[in-house]
Amino acid sequence: MGPVSDPTSGNRLFISCVSGEFEKPEARFPGFRSSLRKYLTAADCEVKVQEDFCQEGQVLTVAKLDGYIRRCAAVIHLVGAKPGATADARAVAEYLQAEPKFLERYPDLRAKLGDFSGLTYTQWEAFLALHHGVNLFVYDTEDAATGQQVHVDRLRSVSRYPSRFADAAGLLGQLIGDLRKIIPAFPKAVQRISPPRFLHHAAEFFLGREEELARLDAAWADGTNILSLVAWGGVGKTALLSQWIQTRFIDKQWFDAEGRPALLAYFDWSFYDQGTRALAEGDAVRTGSVGDFFERALSFFGEKPEDLGKPGKGARLAHLVREQRTLLILDGIEPLQQPIGSQLAGRLLDPDLRDLILGLAQSNPGLCVLSSRQALADLDGLGGLAARREALDDLPRAVAVRLLRRLQITGTDQELEDACETFGCHALSLTLLGRFLFDAHHGDIRRVDRIRDLEKADRLTREDRHRTAWKVLEAYEAWLSGARADGDPATLAVLRLTGLFDRVATADCLDALRADPVIPGLTEAVHAMDRDEWNILLRRLERAHLIKLRVADDDGEALAIDAHPLVREYFARQLRDRRPEAFRAAHSRLFDHLCTATPYRPDTLDGLQPLYQCCYPRLPRRATPGGVR
Repeated sequence: MGPVSDPTSGNRLFISCVSGEFEKPEARFPGFRSSLRKYLTAADCEVKVQEDFCQEGQVLTVAKLDGYIRRCAAVIHLVGAKPGATADARAVAEYLQAEPKFLERYPDLRAKLGDFSGLTYTQWEAFLALHHGVNLFVYDTEDAATGQQVHVDRLRSVSRYPSRFADAAGLLGQLIGDLRKIIPAFPKAVQRISPPRFLHHAAEFFLGREEELARLDAAWADGTNILSLVAWGGVGKTALLSQWIQTRFIDKQWFDAEGRPALLAYFDWSFYDQGTRALAEGDAVRTGSVGDFFERALSFFGEKPEDLGKPGKGARLAHLVREQRTLLILDGIEPLQQPIGSQLAGRLLDPDLRDLILGLAQSNPGLCVLSSRQALADLDGLGGLAARREALDDLPRAVAVRLLRRLQITGTDQELEDACETFGCHALSLTLLGRFLFDAHHGDIRRVDRIRDLEKADRLTREDRHRTAWKVLEAYEAWLSGARADGDPATLAVLRLTGLFDRVATADCLDALRADPVIPGLTEAVHAMDRDEWNILLRRLERAHLIKLRVADDDGEALAIDAHPLVREYFARQLRDRRPEAFRAAHSRLFDHLCTATPYRPDTLDGLQPLYQCCYPRLPRRATPGGVR
């Protein structure tokens, strides 16, 4: 019967047959397939048939069938006189290009199949099971020889001997006898869900993106191993993933429409929260977050504590991820890639992370989603279901106008459309623009002229699109600096503090910065605030969507600050270039504080995190797009 399929398959089955012979009213065995499916589903099996992958107006592809069959415990292949519809030649060619080693364990059979022309979808289903080592149970009618003798002979050539039956009763009898093999005796599936870490990056107003959400749905359903989302900062990669996870999984309590677990394991990691290091132009280094990620992920998937320090973390984690259908999200991996301008641009800096991603690209019953500002060069050459790349574009103009309206910006539709075009419909730029106009100019779109030296987005490369966001921040900073309304100097001080960190600014670090003596040019407006006044200020800024807060203790008293990476980048540059003494003094104070706060010889990587913050390097003199955090 062939090798036992991977245990990740659980009780997932596929019934392979021609509906004109085993389902339709005029068939020789009318309604047989649906009855069999009903019985197997009642036995706690997930059962699919070919029609489940046929979408109206779209060609059924071999890849769609492969995506499900590769994760099955068994395929029940019923052979009659009718072979079924011939597979689309273009879809076959695309699949074979993506799967060049198809049936390499059966070289003689591969040779007999030649260029695979003339094979029907139903026949393909049997060969897909063979290729992936899925249990294949073959049953044929007495008249199968009249229409499919060649197919039956091919199956026999690889020791698959069909069980002959004459009527429905005979077939059911044989199936009942084989149930102990068809339904593996696996324990009941138990979900393991790691609390999502990056949902706090969700967009204030999530609009549009229906096509992008549908592509994520398709990748989860069709057997894609790795999906890369590539776009420059501020376009909305993390917001898209947050919306997808929230609406497709969390809101449904991690169950599918039929009440079964939608997945068996979920784990995510946002490298945005772990910082970016740039030592010099075109140069980059690994950060401690990689080790922290592997320690957390390996522990979550069940590795013993004594094994965490062993070499080969990436390969071991890939193996653990593959033991069940897992959704693994790796958000914002650009800090761990060679920067733009390097001869190795886009390649991963960490060999363990490379082993993990390439291992999952080769085989993955679930899905790994990556997001980055630049394409992952290590996946170049891979395609099909192994690794897909989706470029995330800026917002459609109509959606961009809706966003400004949501931000309470007033003006004619044409004025809003013109502003959106000026800013390239860049999500973060428009959000910052809306906040600035609302705070400083009562939401009047005509005051977009306050954004100085703004070069139209259509003249900018995609790599330089973040300049539009920085121009808005420049105007915002100038307005806050000149304002005399109560709280504005403090607002600006908090925003500048975010520029001192390449990750979340923890409550203890913020307290150290606000302590006496004052850091001239930085903390005058906030150093004397007591805890209540400080927390009120932070929560007001969060309501204005200028920062995001993390509660650092059970009482909600100590608050950590997060901000979009582009916002942190802007204020880091402003501090370094325009207030260098404050920049140096603040980092010196942080260094002293973190050295004191770090335990001696910590047992875990968590304990080492303060040391990574201590080593925050100077920014390069000229930022490469996406290369500074």
